Amino acid sequence: MRAFAGTLFLTATACASAQVTGSVALYSDYRHRGVSLSEGDPSAQATLAYDHPAGVFAGASVNTVKIEVPYTDTKVRTLYYAGIARELVPAWAWELGVLRYTFPGSRAVPSWDYTEWFIGVTHDTSSLRVFQSPDYFGEGGRSLYVDANHGVPLRGGVSFVLHLGHLSFRKDYLHDSRRAPNSRFDAMAGLSYQRSKLRVDAGIAGTTRVSDDCLGEPGHCRFGPFISVVYSLP
Repeated sequence: MRAFAGTLFLTATACASAQVTGSVALYSDYRHRGVSLSEGDPSAQATLAYDHPAGVFAGASVNTVKIEVPYTDTKVRTLYYAGIARELVPAWAWELGVLRYTFPGSRAVPSWDYTEWFIGVTHDTSSLRVFQSPDYFGEGGRSLYVDANHGVPLRGGVSFVLHLGHLSFRKDYLHDSRRAPNSRFDAMAGLSYQRSKLRVDAGIAGTTRVSDDCLGEPGHCRFGPFISVVYSLP
């Protein structure tokens, strides 16, 4: 299973046979690249994923979100992804794929729906991926996002996890460049506890995105705590 379903706590893993997996999750605050997409409120998620021993993978997830609800009525986000992963040498693998984000029922203008292509390399519990979109989040320009993740197993099913990301736009931003500069960092640090099919994640996350251009509320970009509970199916 991969990290595209809304969590940074998983990296690519090899599968001995084709399998279909799923999960349900609850988040105290749903963060995407450091930005809260739930206005700091709890969010629910359902995920379905498929992995084939040949390296082909695909999946989908749906999240409850709140993004400027009084103006856009944005309450749901869906994610679809597909790609291929192959082993380079033992413990090392590369991957290539595409993601599609949609916001059903949203009245946002321009539309927030967008597509990203990605390429990456993974090693045990570490990953480095680069994402490119022709129109990131409907913000009017090509984007490049670098995503780095590292996990350190501790004891008793607990791991320390660290994420660092950098988003940049390849042309002038659609809006005021002073309020919304063409470059921003995001980061997350936390602990992950795994026991059988249950995983609990907790940490702190945020972004350097300018606060007065943060989906309508300054607090949506500030660094803050989060906790999530994920139950895998079957």
